[in-house]
Amino acid sequence: MSHERNKFPIVAGGLFAALLATGAQAQSEGPGWKRAEEAPDAVPVVFHSNHVVNLPTAETWQKGMFQFEISHRFLNPLSTGYETFYGLDGPVDMRLGFGWAPTATTTVTLARSNLNGNVDLQLKWKALHRLVLKVPMAAALLAGVAWDTNSPAYESTNHRAWQYYALLPVNARLGQLALGVAPAYVYNSIQESNEIEQSVTVGVYAQYYLTSLMSVLAEWDFIKPGYYYDYAPMALGIELETGGHFFKIVVTNTNRLNPSQVLPGAVLDASPDNWQLGFNITRLLNF
Repeated sequence: MSHERNKFPIVAGGLFAALLATGAQAQSEGPGWKRAEEAPDAVPVVFHSNHVVNLPTAETWQKGMFQFEISHRFLNPLSTGYETFYGLDGPVDMRLGFGWAPTATTTVTLARSNLNGNVDLQLKWKALHRLVLKVPMAAALLAGVAWDTNSPAYESTNHRAWQYYALLPVNARLGQLALGVAPAYVYNSIQESNEIEQSVTVGVYAQYYLTSLMSVLAEWDFIKPGYYYDYAPMALGIELETGGHFFKIVVTNTNRLNPSQVLPGAVLDASPDNWQLGFNITRLLNF
């Protein structure tokens, strides 16, 4: 596993360079690659991106759009200093994802994390996007299923290798500040347990848009201390948005990425000694 993880920074570097090259070309190809202009009487978008760091927002994409995602969490914490170049020397846990919007209010995403070979399929439906007391609000229902294809505890064909989850993100926009709450439920959340565990969590997050292209963000997922994951996952970061790209650079106390893995909690607490660097890159595509 460690040998496999050490290859990922090289692979990710190539993908990252390809994304930059595509982005440069896309920006010269015109507005088809960018977010559509809102009509004067349209309800303002609450969040620009469909997720903050690990937690989803209520946002979807235009009908027919695709999204490619690559996310990394560097396993060595920042506290290791220059010895590991503050974690950037690797190894990493990563997520690759590809999504599609069959309608303007629905997205389907298939993703894989190298942690236990977790394959994730999720469906999001935006149920609400309107002004409520003059405040732009949005709400969505997200449901998914995950399969640990190489779980250390169970064979992939065993029912304990499967997890199911649902989230209800509700968002509101107050000027340049976007706020959200995302209650979540995970079935078979702690696979190391002898019994099937069920987790209920409440995630909260906020994003402040400094400009139309740059923002700062934070999220915290409140959990009830459980069988193994006793700490709340947290993340702080910045987001850069340009030409259909979203670049998020974050510090976090968890290396987990797919929803069924991150929602049950973190192994480490959120003290500065445990902070790890990470990034999320998403690219909207219109073939």
